[in-house]
Amino acid sequence: MILQLLRHGEAESRASARSDFERHLTGNGAELVRRTSVMALELGASVDSIISSPYVRARETAEIAGQVFGVSKVLENSLLEPTSYRTEVLRELAVGNFEGDLLLVSHQPLISGLISSLLGWDEDSFALRPGTFVRIDVKDFDNASAGRLIYFVPPPAR
Repeated sequence: MILQLLRHGEAESRASARSDFERHLTGNGAELVRRTSVMALELGASVDSIISSPYVRARETAEIAGQVFGVSKVLENSLLEPTSYRTEVLRELAVGNFEGDLLLVSHQPLISGLISSLLGWDEDSFALRPGTFVRIDVKDFDNASAGRLIYFVPPPAR
């Protein structure tokens, strides 16, 4: 399976929102997500389905990626919230209810934990910058280190 992961773009400060759930992307965050998605598209990325955390900034990120990849429907799943467990996400992916090239839009630390698990990297060995797009080809979600990193696209410099 082709699994792509996208960390939500830069969000407004915690002080400017009523709750963490309601934080929106900044204008710069939205632009960098668009540019990163275009760069991934130019590398050959293709997306058939997008699943997003229900948090506002993740949904907005998913919608921008959907525009770039021509995907009009974004599904939400609470398993992609920031405090979710990667083992639960991997278990859901292993069930195989998804067809085609999948894009997950989520948060730190979940997203880097998923990448670490799939590639067999040390836990918490890195953190993705907001707006980073990653593709991993996965043969078996039940086995650690079953993925192969295809590309890692950080957001462009401002």
